[in-house]
Amino acid sequence: MYEKYLDTTLSAEERADDLLSKMSLDEKFAQIQCGFAERLIENGGYQYGIGQVSCLFASLLETIDEGITVIEELQKRIIESSPHHIPAIFHVETATGALLPEAANFPIELAQASTWDPELEKRMGDIIGRQTRAAGIHQGLAPVLDLCRDSRFGRQGETFGEDGTLAAAMGSAFVRGMQNEGDVKKHILACGKHFLGFMSGMGGIHAAKTMTDSREIREMYGKPFQAAITEAGIGSIMNAYAAYDGMPAAGSKVLLDQILRQEMKFDGTVISDYSSVSQIHTTHRIAEKLEEAGEIALNAGMDAELPQIE
Repeated sequence: MYEKYLDTTLSAEERADDLLSKMSLDEKFAQIQCGFAERLIENGGYQYGIGQVSCLFASLLETIDEGITVIEELQKRIIESSPHHIPAIFHVETATGALLPEAANFPIELAQASTWDPELEKRMGDIIGRQTRAAGIHQGLAPVLDLCRDSRFGRQGETFGEDGTLAAAMGSAFVRGMQNEGDVKKHILACGKHFLGFMSGMGGIHAAKTMTDSREIREMYGKPFQAAITEAGIGSIMNAYAAYDGMPAAGSKVLLDQILRQEMKFDGTVISDYSSVSQIHTTHRIAEKLEEAGEIALNAGMDAELPQIE
């Protein structure tokens, strides 16, 4: 039987439109969820398919072959179980190399920035992209595009530093390498994080509200993200844990829609930092229930929740 969405001679848009018209609501919800690979292998839970799979388990393995075996087996099960045989997107951390056994390991981003060498950064991104894709993984959770100007913040070493121009140059180069200048067949999608103003939180406290005003959030903290979007065509963006103007970033329509989509013209996917959707209820207390937190995030512009809440 001919299925239009399986016809590779058609455009991606035509195939997607046809597939969406045939999917049930349960299938669509499954595509915006994420599970941990090891739990999915043990417990299943993907009878309608699943959109994303976290491969953080691989860092605990002895060899890359062990990880590849798990990824291949799980992908096979997901495709066979999905009513329309939709493969999942597998992701892993990649800021200093793929978080996989036997993969190349590079210095932290702060040290990368100290080279002042975007071309070298691009070469590093290319290596990370190829090694990650060779393991069957499609998306890397990097680069960190935050600026950090407060050394009390404990994650400063993850960043390219405090200068927006340097972070924009290094971050864009990293993305171009990881995504192979847009040809990701042997590479991966990059994910810029954390949108937006994450490390300008009050008192240098993790996940505290940002004290940055609307102009500074755009012109300073937004600069590396805008460069990654405009100059490198970054494929995905991850929200911050912090709150901006009284709203957690995971549920902020101002950040995820007005600034990111409308002003910055980002057309890729927006994924949540781990548990940040549930934190709209549990930490920030904006939503009375988890269900309401999910609704707020979806309405703000979130495309996928990482990982699913059990």
